[in-house]
Amino acid sequence: MWYVQAQGDSFIRHIFDAEPTQWDADNYCYARRLTDEQVERFGVHKKQIVTPPYHDPATQSLDEGPALLIDGVWTQNYVVADLSADESAAKVGAQWNAIRAERNKLLVASDWTQLPDAPVDAAAWATYRQALRDVTNQANPFAIVWPESPSS
Repeated sequence: MWYVQAQGDSFIRHIFDAEPTQWDADNYCYARRLTDEQVERFGVHKKQIVTPPYHDPATQSLDEGPALLIDGVWTQNYVVADLSADESAAKVGAQWNAIRAERNKLLVASDWTQLPDAPVDAAAWATYRQALRDVTNQANPFAIVWPESPSS
């Protein structure tokens, strides 16, 4: 459950589920699951969770913004912002690094299939392994289509 603290129709802060239920010295509430009585006593409101808007992860950031009061319901809000050219390049580079790391892990995990006495369809596994090597030829590191491993 997610909550917001608000005064009237003015958003104050997000309140996230965490253990235990308490207010800390900075007046933040960490609530696992508030009862209706606690919601009333703490002056918080349940927050409606919504699907994030589309954004291009290579060129934009997506962050949670202040909740919005829509038709009497506090609703999650997202802020999409353009990245600078340097930020975008760094994010794309980091994503390619993560793709290569995953690819390498899958290659290592399937090395045994290329042993001469492995009880598998060696040609199918060789094709799969080549497809793994080729994932870095895809244009968008945020939309990688991974090959399926052979069933044998």
